[in-house]
Amino acid sequence: MEDLGRLKAAVKDAVRCHFEEEKMPSVIRLHMVKDEMVAV
Repeated sequence: MEDLGRLKAAVKDAVRCHFEEEKMPSVIRLHMVKDEMVAV
């Protein structure tokens, strides 16, 4: 879970650097996909 927390913090930091204060999005959506494989 520590990696997920670090990812969220990095995304928030990147968004703050990219957008001006008045155009800052109020919500950031992360689409996370878990692709599992099973050997037969």
